Amino acid sequence: MISAVLALSASLALAPTPLEQSCGAWAGAEAILDSPRSNIILLGESHGNAEQPHAVGALLCVAAGRGERILLALEIPGTEDDRLQRFMASDGSLEARAELFDGSWFWTVVRDGRSSLALFRLLEYARTLREARHSIDVAAADRDAAEPVDAILARFPGPLPDVAPDALRHGARNLHMAVTVAKAWDTGGYDRILMMSGAMHVRRSVTENQFYFPRERMVRTLPYVATPLLLGDRPVRTFRLVHSGGVTEGYTGDEPVFGQWTAPPNAPAGLSPGSSIFNPDALYDADFDGIIHVGQVSVSPRAVDVLLRPQRADTED
Repeated sequence: MISAVLALSASLALAPTPLEQSCGAWAGAEAILDSPRSNIILLGESHGNAEQPHAVGALLCVAAGRGERILLALEIPGTEDDRLQRFMASDGSLEARAELFDGSWFWTVVRDGRSSLALFRLLEYARTLREARHSIDVAAADRDAAEPVDAILARFPGPLPDVAPDALRHGARNLHMAVTVAKAWDTGGYDRILMMSGAMHVRRSVTENQFYFPRERMVRTLPYVATPLLLGDRPVRTFRLVHSGGVTEGYTGDEPVFGQWTAPPNAPAGLSPGSSIFNPDALYDADFDGIIHVGQVSVSPRAVDVLLRPQRADTED
């Protein structure tokens, strides 16, 4: 009897902490997770707003509440992965945040909206879910600019799609993200992979993208292959996070200028905020399996400007 009680106590201690039932998610979140071939869900966002990473966090919460083994892949260079893992293993203290930020190119130099407070909060939420004994890993999935494309190609698991070599080279960041996701899925260690990145990275087709060349101070349109096509026959769904307009922070203009800017609405007419739809007939955009409407968006400033620099100023005073 005593041994049975001890065994029950041990199992309860190892069980995940129950989550609030709704997770703050929209009504269609469960349907997205239950849809066919949705083990890998690629979520295309617009950088520099608070609402879209929050929606990804809600989907993460719903999946965690179902007891799934989850990988959250983020548009952060792979060279940042070690510091990311140390933060995930930490208690989330001010010291842990400082270690995450200090010396980080991504958190202290990048100004395109990716290194936002909202992204940090998503990362911190994943850390607290893991701390509550949910099975969640995080990966820095993006390419480091110094990594040769041939080195990424050498690590690619499986055959490459039949596309022009230039499309692969110009899509090197997507190639790196695909390697990260494919290798993680192929281990069999995850029930679900959620990857959040800019919407252009998760389109299904070979398309064209605009690249800014600072030396020439000009924009060029080049062929570009996005992540889903690189994942082959793996079970992938792509969703675009859309909004009804608002304000974001990041770069804008042909010669990118950092600042806050007005984002025009990109949600289809008739879709209510806080809802999602599938896109079987490509009524919205043939490159996505569905869309998730987050409503109006608001600015999410760089995390380091909010969380670290004010603290240093207080210390100096």
